[in-house]
Amino acid sequence: RKLRKEEMSGGTHSLDFKVDKTKISFLDSLNLSWRKDQANDDDVIAIYCPADAATYGPTQFMDAATIAQARASSEDDPSHSIDYDKKREEWNMKKFPIVRQSTCAFYFWKKIGVPGSSQDAYEIGGSTDPIELLNANNIPTALHLSFTNDPTEMVVSFTTGDEATPIVEHYEKEKDGKTNGDASLTSGVSTTYLNDDMCQEPATSIDPGKFIFPGYLHKVTLQHLKPDTEYTYRVGTRWMPQEILGVHGPDVTDLDDEEYDNIVWSDPQTFRTSPLVGSSEPFRYIVYGDQGIPEDGWSLGAKVTANMVERELNDENVALPIRSVHHIGDLSYARGAAHVWDSWFAMIESITSRVPLMIAVGNHEYDHTEGGQDGKDPSGVNTSHGYQPWFTFLRKFRNDSGGECGVPVAKRFTMPDNGNGVFWYSHDYANVHTVVVSSEHSLRPGSVQYKWLERDLASVDRTKTPWVVLESHRPMYDTEWGHPWGGETSEKLVGRMMRREFEDLLKKFKVDMFLAGHYHSYSRMCDGLFKGECNKGGPQHITIGTAGASLSETRILGRHDWIESFKREWGYGRMTVANATALHWEFVGYDENGNGVVKDDYWVKRDRSD
Repeated sequence: RKLRKEEMSGGTHSLDFKVDKTKISFLDSLNLSWRKDQANDDDVIAIYCPADAATYGPTQFMDAATIAQARASSEDDPSHSIDYDKKREEWNMKKFPIVRQSTCAFYFWKKIGVPGSSQDAYEIGGSTDPIELLNANNIPTALHLSFTNDPTEMVVSFTTGDEATPIVEHYEKEKDGKTNGDASLTSGVSTTYLNDDMCQEPATSIDPGKFIFPGYLHKVTLQHLKPDTEYTYRVGTRWMPQEILGVHGPDVTDLDDEEYDNIVWSDPQTFRTSPLVGSSEPFRYIVYGDQGIPEDGWSLGAKVTANMVERELNDENVALPIRSVHHIGDLSYARGAAHVWDSWFAMIESITSRVPLMIAVGNHEYDHTEGGQDGKDPSGVNTSHGYQPWFTFLRKFRNDSGGECGVPVAKRFTMPDNGNGVFWYSHDYANVHTVVVSSEHSLRPGSVQYKWLERDLASVDRTKTPWVVLESHRPMYDTEWGHPWGGETSEKLVGRMMRREFEDLLKKFKVDMFLAGHYHSYSRMCDGLFKGECNKGGPQHITIGTAGASLSETRILGRHDWIESFKREWGYGRMTVANATALHWEFVGYDENGNGVVKDDYWVKRDRSD
């Protein structure tokens, strides 16, 4: 809801509007309250950070909601609630947002009528006392791990508000939980981005609810670790001239006691490094796509899925713990609203701080229609509109990224460096070779990505990594029947042309599985699918775009001969690699209590004798 300066007048601040805290940390709960008889549905609550931002103009708010919207969010989302049983209404924010300012304040704007005018007008009905945000600029957030192609390394990424040198303190964890030797301190490098670094609106806009400074995005690569070994670590920052650091930074061994004590550290976490390539020990990992956050207007599916994965990660009784999470594109659905990235990371950090998060880029991270020239497009495409498929004619890719054009995802994540950054790459884990491609870039024979994919698949040593799994945001095979009125949808056309462009390559190099998202539903096709026929030597195709985004409309979902299982519900995929010839795929949905339930499973078996 936009508030325009010319529509407002100074108020009397007579409304009894309060918060229950004057100091708060990120994700703490906060209660706002007001008298029920003083609030109408059309009145507006706005948050200003810093607290005096309203003095520079009433439109300088970070976010705003009408009383009606606040009440509706309390009904739809248990992270907010309003108590109607008293003379006062209390709006409980169970998780205060990540705001990299030292103070915030809430203002209550009363809607007033203006004689002779059809425009809305507002006056200040009340404001809260300033709220101090504790350690807002140096507390680490968005903590996440990622693999390199070296089992003795781990990339640790996180965010703070202040520019400083990132530090990771880590030590090997012995089986009895004790420290094995002294802790090591390793420093890293930092980056950030501004609205002008992206391609088009709304991402480039500084209007309320659009671009906010993302803070400083830190990366520390831990090296010389032991393969398949558990480590305990925590992260923080220290001011240090960046020019004295190398690519990874030296070990920070010169911290005196006072400097060490002044670092604002994250809570300690643990991770396990990769086993040696070729290891035959069984392992598990999680796969899903298309998540988003409830706060951005989605349902609670994203949060329930995250909770289920966290519960599985915490289960100490399972024989095979989860080793990583693969998110196959359409991550936060920020689409130009920068604060959504912070909220999304906060929702999944309890997972991504413990197991690596390996990503693919989807249309809602990359697709744009203007502004990508002159080096702004981080994928290296030097056109204003990024990649537009040659076969779509008038049905072009749209501005699905909200103008972000891949900048936030490229800045926030570090993937193995054997391809094109976060856009396409491959990595080995034990006996699995995973190839991640970008369905948002050309895979036409002769294209840069096609040539890379062909080289990568040709280089796989199947004696070490017998399993080859390809991940792409968009699927080759889908469940669409077409338009209700007849004819092929744009999405179906894209899948058909993907098959035409590089399906032969997958059969030639005996790719075992093709995992995708994009469609907000679950589908498992028949094994060996090639040229539309089952058992013809192609991969096992699975679509798992079920992590929380609004489910696909049933009217476009039809029956094809290649579909063996279809579910229109949220959940995630669980891959258990048993040995060199058998892996177990499961789709995990949930029951009415939010407990994980296996809704589909299938054993993929391969004869490696040839």
